[in-house]
Amino acid sequence: MKFEILPLTAATGRCLSLENDPFPLLGRLVPRYDGRTWAVGEELWETAGEKTYPPDPFEPADYMDSPDKALFLALAGEACLGRIRIAKSWNGDGRVEDLAVRRPCRGRGVGTALMDAAVAWAEEKGLDGLTLETQDNNLPACRFYLKCGFVLGGIDARVYHHTPHRKETALYFYLPLSL
Repeated sequence: MKFEILPLTAATGRCLSLENDPFPLLGRLVPRYDGRTWAVGEELWETAGEKTYPPDPFEPADYMDSPDKALFLALAGEACLGRIRIAKSWNGDGRVEDLAVRRPCRGRGVGTALMDAAVAWAEEKGLDGLTLETQDNNLPACRFYLKCGFVLGGIDARVYHHTPHRKETALYFYLPLSL
C-alpha cells in the first residue's frame, strides 16, 4: 500500500475527513503491578464484538503551524487513511491525543508510520517521551502500543465510571525517548 505521511496544512486539510471506523472487542489487556513495575497479560473473550468511539471534536486550525501541537495525516492521493494528533504536555512529554486508522488500512503499516511521525516530532521538540491513554478492552490498540515500545505506566478504574455497562479501565502508556 502506497501512502505518505504529511503534516496538516491548508493544502492537506482538504483531505482531513476520516470515518470513525469501529474496532473489534476481542478481550482485554490485564495489568499486574508488583509494587515496582507493571506487567500485562491478555484475557480473550469467547464472543467478539465491536465498538465505535463517539466523534472526537477538535479544531484543525489549532494544529497548523503550532509549536506545541501537530497533526499528521496518512494520505494516499486525496484519501485519508489515518491521522495522529499530538501535543506538548506540562510534564515535558508529548501526549498522543488521538490515533485513528481506517479499518481497511489497519495492519498495513499506516499506524506505525503515523506513530513514527509523532516520535520524530517529539524528538525534534526535545520532549522526554510520549504518553497516551486507551482502554483495556481496546486490545488491538494495546497490542499496537506495546509493539511500538510503549510500556504501561498506570491505570485508572474511575475514568469511565459513568459508563458502568462498559466496565472499561483507562490504561496509561509511556514511550521514553532517548535524546
